[in-house]
Amino acid sequence: MIAEHTEEQASLYVLGLLDAREARAFESAVAADPELGALTASLETAAAAEAWTVPPRTPPPALRARILEQINRGDTAPAANVVPFPRSTPWLPWAIAACFAVMASWLYYDTYHLHLLLDSFTYRDNRVQAELNHIQVQRLQLQNDLADSTIKLSTMAQQKAAAEAAIDALRNQVAALEARDTLSQIKIATLASMLKNAPRAVAVVAWDPAAQRGIVQALNVPAARSDQDYQLWIIDPDYQAPVSAGVFNPAAHSNFQPLHPISKADKFAISLEKKGGSLEPQGPIVLMGE
Repeated sequence: MIAEHTEEQASLYVLGLLDAREARAFESAVAADPELGALTASLETAAAAEAWTVPPRTPPPALRARILEQINRGDTAPAANVVPFPRSTPWLPWAIAACFAVMASWLYYDTYHLHLLLDSFTYRDNRVQAELNHIQVQRLQLQNDLADSTIKLSTMAQQKAAAEAAIDALRNQVAALEARDTLSQIKIATLASMLKNAPRAVAVVAWDPAAQRGIVQALNVPAARSDQDYQLWIIDPDYQAPVSAGVFNPAAHSNFQPLHPISKADKFAISLEKKGGSLEPQGPIVLMGE
């Protein structure tokens, strides 16, 4: 930014009011400072334009007539009471022009600074608006996450209620069986999940050793592929390998009967086998319990 003192020197230089030393020093400063050179050029242009706006002064018509009359008479003697014609001040129009130029320069720089300030405010306003938009996006994302969590909680509550209802129904069946004297020896086994992707899976087995048959009910067990089946196994110490109790549908309680007679059912296991099952466990064990 050009200092106020330098702007005054530029105005004096344009009007020719600097002495030779000051003028040379100012011209050196103009050569080293493009901004000062632009200011000086604008002041010269403004001063020249203002000079042309000063109206010319025409001498009175009587003066011309008096001069011609004296020439015709040959009168060369000076007049007795000659009043000198007042001289106009030659530097006044240039000073006025310089004032206008300086004022124009100040107005230019004030306008330039106002534009810079306006651009700064606009930039800050854009940043604030961008931050508000980002906050709005985050708010919408949080609302969506909250809605998804609410739906998941509702689904889990429904699944829990359905599982509890199924377990209650199975318990009621077991209770009804236990109430009968012939079924007093029924064994109830709970099979826990061994699946990492379904840790909440569970199965309940009701085994009647006298009738050599039982009921199995699974909950929260993933559906098998179309080429696979869930198969129940009974582990009896009289047999080296688990005894097959057949394939079943985990979506509903199923009756089962082992392939061989069972004297002591120590444990029960469920594996995921190929379609139709197998004579010995070949697929992964997914649930097991006593």
